[in-house]
Amino acid sequence: MGELLVEELNGDVPDEALPRTFDEARQLMVPDSEGHGFHLPADFPRRTVDTGRYGLTNTHPAPTVVTANTHGFGAHERMVRLRANESAPTYHVVGKGIDTGPIIAAHRFPIDVLPMDASEEAIKQAAGIVNQRGQRIEKAHLPLDVAMQALRRAAYIRTIK
Repeated sequence: MGELLVEELNGDVPDEALPRTFDEARQLMVPDSEGHGFHLPADFPRRTVDTGRYGLTNTHPAPTVVTANTHGFGAHERMVRLRANESAPTYHVVGKGIDTGPIIAAHRFPIDVLPMDASEEAIKQAAGIVNQRGQRIEKAHLPLDVAMQALRRAAYIRTIK
């Protein structure tokens, strides 16, 4: 989105500085107690409570906090390569950066962790499975997420009139 459009519809969105590389994303992950995989960051999702003032929203197929510079299948592939044991499509505010706006909702689901020596073929196959599950979860939750955000937006607009 262009900065002008974001500024007009969302004002001064507090963009979060998110990791842009695989190594930066890996640093945010938390090892599980058994050493087989990684959890999402302890503070995920850091939800923004007062989202009603934002009029422009978007979805992302995986947690924006560790997949901000990816999209679609690539977001799910990153989660598999991070050896994450969970993923979560997010519904978020559009900020001036790519997928950096505040999170409105996130819907966690477990994923199978591949061994560190997994082949490229196994990684791609696992990412395909995660992609399909993530899409189903995102589609199932999106109508309610959008409806809840519309209610927040309507309440906010009533306060400024």
